[in-house]
Amino acid sequence: MKEGKKGEEEERREIVKEKLEKKEGGKMKGRTKKEKTEKEEEERIRSDIEGRIDVGAIRARLGSEKTGGGEEFVKVAGEVGIPAGFADRTGYVGWVPEGAFPELDGALFGDEERDIPPLEVGEISGPIFTQDGIYIVRLLTGPTDREFSNQMRNKLNIELVTKWQTNEQIRGANEGWLRMNFNSKWYAWVADQVRLSAPRVAPGQQGASGQGAPGGQGFPGGQR
Repeated sequence: MKEGKKGEEEERREIVKEKLEKKEGGKMKGRTKKEKTEKEEEERIRSDIEGRIDVGAIRARLGSEKTGGGEEFVKVAGEVGIPAGFADRTGYVGWVPEGAFPELDGALFGDEERDIPPLEVGEISGPIFTQDGIYIVRLLTGPTDREFSNQMRNKLNIELVTKWQTNEQIRGANEGWLRMNFNSKWYAWVADQVRLSAPRVAPGQQGASGQGAPGGQGFPGGQR
């Protein structure tokens, strides 16, 4: 029992150490970013990916993508949204730089490689499926040159480090100097990530055109 507790304590220390290293690495990477950069103002509705909320029905409440005509965004966000530290209870996030939320960048800033145009001011996205939730975002103000808030600077720095780590792991695997050994715990973690990131298909819609597309585009209730 003591050995088990000791192992858990060491694991916790490693997690804390990794978080601190990532934070410090973020500061180093962040020094290469301009203090001012273009940002877009947005609000969002976040749903728990493990929840039972019908995101298609939520999207339908908001009306069409470009003309709206549905319920007020802040009303719906206040009723069904699950804040995750960046949006308030009405769904307002504020000014977001590209790269701070990589999985939402395609909707906000566009993605030429995937032929996804950026949202227009006032436009509402379809459901976007990510590893930590399902998002519906509305663009309030287009690209504007503004200073970083401390919160967004920290978020962007962490994402810069995460991207660098991922690229180095891929490069190391391709060049043969990085190998990963999976024990049962790591295998379970990987399996869990695959399960969380797997496309969700609504009951009775298996095989429907566009279902399960990366990024959540093509889901019912507001495709982009």
